Amino acid sequence: MKKPTDATPPERKLPEDMTLGELVTLLEKEHANVIVPSILRLRELADRILKEHGCRYEGVLSALANELKSLERELHEHICKEEHELFPAALGLRETEEKGSRKSPVQFSVIPELQHEHENATDVFVRIRHLTGNYRLPEGGECLSGLYDGLRSLETTLLYHIGVEEKVLLPRAMKVAVGKGKL
Repeated sequence: MKKPTDATPPERKLPEDMTLGELVTLLEKEHANVIVPSILRLRELADRILKEHGCRYEGVLSALANELKSLERELHEHICKEEHELFPAALGLRETEEKGSRKSPVQFSVIPELQHEHENATDVFVRIRHLTGNYRLPEGGECLSGLYDGLRSLETTLLYHIGVEEKVLLPRAMKVAVGKGKL
């Protein structure tokens, strides 16, 4: 029997095993607690490094700051669509199914647009990887390590988040919307 002091993290449900409500909660928490704050923190860090070491890394830092600003703008709009259109529609499906109806209460016309935005976010990280040499520090570039680590972490988190939406949430919601699946 494990003791409470063991350093083993608690078991987490896999997204495929979550209810639709649990999935939506997970994604909303990641928006508010991880993704948006990470982008803001990384932009501030890039700006600070640019001020302190600008002449040395001005090109890459300016380009990274522009990519982060672009990502922030796009994700702000994207998150609004998810939280105000997609998530309520998906949760509405659950309520409709519980009442015995198989008809979707809301059209999912926003899905192709969201998928396109997922591709755009992925493309931003392709460009960031190119700018940073796959997050390899230039010689003498220790001042960039926090920024590069943060970018790598944000990329991992965002790609996982996109994967959960693309591979679990959207297919499940669409199956129910057309009457061929259960939530």
